[in-house]
Amino acid sequence: MHISDFSLNRVTCEIRYDNAYSLWDKTGELWTEAAKIWPDIIPQAVDPNRQSFRVKDKISLQVDINKAFVIVYHSGIKEIIKEQEKFIKLVRNILDIKLFIRVGSRFFYEKKCDDQDHAADLILNTQKLKIPDGNFFNIEGKIKEPSFSFRIEDDNLGVSQTFKVAIKQYAFEKPIGLDELESQSLKNIILNYDVDYYTRLPVKPSQLNVAEWVSQVHHLIKRDSKMVLGDLK
Repeated sequence: MHISDFSLNRVTCEIRYDNAYSLWDKTGELWTEAAKIWPDIIPQAVDPNRQSFRVKDKISLQVDINKAFVIVYHSGIKEIIKEQEKFIKLVRNILDIKLFIRVGSRFFYEKKCDDQDHAADLILNTQKLKIPDGNFFNIEGKIKEPSFSFRIEDDNLGVSQTFKVAIKQYAFEKPIGLDELESQSLKNIILNYDVDYYTRLPVKPSQLNVAEWVSQVHHLIKRDSKMVLGDLK
């Protein structure tokens, strides 16, 4: 199986920095400028050290006193890069960030499966896990939610990856007295492939090109994901 068999659920771009106390004075200016870029912005939570906003169902924005991130959902890579570039530039300029302690991009991929056994078999077929045969802890059954993860680092960069079976369940209970509505539930069996790529050395803002950074991470995932996904059938 190739990475193209998965859908890109969301991408996070995060910057970390020393405590930016200017956030206390610049909060109004920051989100006023953000509203000019995204007129549909909606506040989710606001306090002196952390503010989070949402843009419809597509973008999450958050600024903390020592980090900021933007998450773009269900979009193509060009749209993701465009939105993330705008937000990181905005935060950098308004808070006058002099140095990024860490820069990271996290890609979340998903693949829907027919049932839990099928999803488990896809991971087990990678042969990345050693599974005991026969009776184990007095149980003879099937592996239901296998997963594996690892982290690789050198002096400059790091990457962590997780591949697992996940069960997404949603339930809606109708309010009492609203007979026109019906209670509903939904259950999806998902293969999750999660890649977090990050710097291990400080980065000057002038050295960071967000578009190039996110594009490079996307390229590396397309190139090297086969080493994790294996020959899935």
